[in-house]
Amino acid sequence: MTQIDMDVQASDEDGQSDASTEDSECAPITLPEVDDFAPGVQSAWGTGVDVDSDEFCQALQGLSPVEAEKKIRSALQDSAGEATDADTLGILLKVFRLARESALQGYNSWDPSLAYCNRLTGLCDKNFVGSSGSETVREDDFPASIVAIVYAECGRTFALADQLHVARDRLQKAMSVFGIVPGVPNDSMIHQRIIASASLGRVHRRLGADEAAQAQYLKALQLYADIELFDDLAEFLSEYVEVLGSTGGDSLSPSMFSMLSEFAEAKLGAGSTGHMRVLKEAGDVCVGVGRLDVAAPLLAARARLLRAGGSATSSGARSGRRRQDSLAAVEVEAAEEEAAAALEATVAKHLESGDLAAAASSWAEALVFRENTQ
Repeated sequence: MTQIDMDVQASDEDGQSDASTEDSECAPITLPEVDDFAPGVQSAWGTGVDVDSDEFCQALQGLSPVEAEKKIRSALQDSAGEATDADTLGILLKVFRLARESALQGYNSWDPSLAYCNRLTGLCDKNFVGSSGSETVREDDFPASIVAIVYAECGRTFALADQLHVARDRLQKAMSVFGIVPGVPNDSMIHQRIIASASLGRVHRRLGADEAAQAQYLKALQLYADIELFDDLAEFLSEYVEVLGSTGGDSLSPSMFSMLSEFAEAKLGAGSTGHMRVLKEAGDVCVGVGRLDVAAPLLAARARLLRAGGSATSSGARSGRRRQDSLAAVEVEAAEEEAAAALEATVAKHLESGDLAAAASSWAEALVFRENTQ
């Protein structure tokens, strides 16, 4: 057993999950180019020879990893005079991506992709100091960043194929290696770690390990806070809301929903489509499990933003230009009705706890929303 195996050895859980594959994992996966994360690595990661061409990789489709690797090494030897593991890994990655795309499109089974995953991670184990347990860094070792990405993408592929226990193992190894990448990672590398963490959270969730799943989602959220905005943030926040809601009403954390709302506002912009989506979905989740006290501030914030957006006009505009679109007006009124109902429901709870100020504030805000809808 390698050092990485010992660090992230999974518990001996048995059984299969009947959960469907998450939509976010079903989307085609794009593996970042190795040079994006290891600019100082020798050109072995991109050979620049004919064997690295798309045509050559297409010709290897249908072969087993063993057969493909033999042809790759033979071609490398003929064209470059040597066949290093680094060059071989780079070309095998291209072949793997083609096989995985074929499986995602339904043209082939997952078996070829999974076989390539096993070979790719095998090469990483052979050529990474963290896998050997050695403290001596070898000159031709694969960079930790590359090893982490390979393990993460293979883990996601196993998850797509419903091989959840293997997926968990690969993703846990990826997270361990991400943690030892030297230097200061750029935003792209951190984003890859976020994707791996969220994927591991989904796998834990499908295996019924809710606490472990939430820990991974929280880790991903914390990493998002440190990088520039990526297009998948709103989708991730929406998914995280669903995960938090699955804990049930009694276990619902008001502070977590408040934090998600503030995070969405800060990163996506107040009143943005993503921010409004988080407020709406979070409020609905809380209402659905009977936690109107948690839903009320979320729904109230959404109603205020909708009202402000609906009545905003450019300076000097005439009253005729201030009319709201009929559908938008209906949405504003529905949001205010919903917010008012949630706020009114919290008044009794505040009174029971002796918090008269909070009760009065909730009642006053509910009255404002009611007046707006008259």
